[in-house]
Amino acid sequence: MWLAVWSAIDRHGDHAAYVPKALEYQIPVYGNRNVVDKYPYVNLLTLNFRYSIGKFKVQCLEVPHNAPCYAYVIDCPSGERILFATDLNYFKYRVKGCDVIMMECNYSEDIIVDKMVEGKDIRSQSENHLELNDCMNALYNNVCEKTKLVLLLHLSDGLSNEMRFINRAKGVIRGLCVSKVLCATKGQTYEINESDF
Repeated sequence: MWLAVWSAIDRHGDHAAYVPKALEYQIPVYGNRNVVDKYPYVNLLTLNFRYSIGKFKVQCLEVPHNAPCYAYVIDCPSGERILFATDLNYFKYRVKGCDVIMMECNYSEDIIVDKMVEGKDIRSQSENHLELNDCMNALYNNVCEKTKLVLLLHLSDGLSNEMRFINRAKGVIRGLCVSKVLCATKGQTYEINESDF
């Protein structure tokens, strides 16, 4: 089953750039009021309900960003729970029983400082995205003995370090049985199968 979920669109056309294409292919699309107002065939998701979408259960969590955004807790028909959170600057929730955590880890404050000391021009929207230390706190609060995969998302091209971020995440979750910590890569497909659990 294909479905698509989008959260923000006003100031962030890239968040919902593929909505028209998904609708063209008759893929059910879900989003917040911001997205629904622009695309009338998108199904509305709000914060007050747990939705059944096909055989999936979806709960929206409001996250701070400079456009309306949600994170999602997705309970799969095979029993896995996925936490998906990107385009946010803080994650305050503790979600129990996550098998997969897909969490933004956009930049590191010390990389920004180093570049500024070197006199490099920094054009960053960092105040609207999740910093490495805040991401590590969110992982610490949400990784559990069930978690098998942590996928770090939305790394800044110039203000992140993939291997360093992976190693920090591994350090935070040391002692738990997480088998994979990865950074999402453009064009890469990540399959999550029952056999992984």
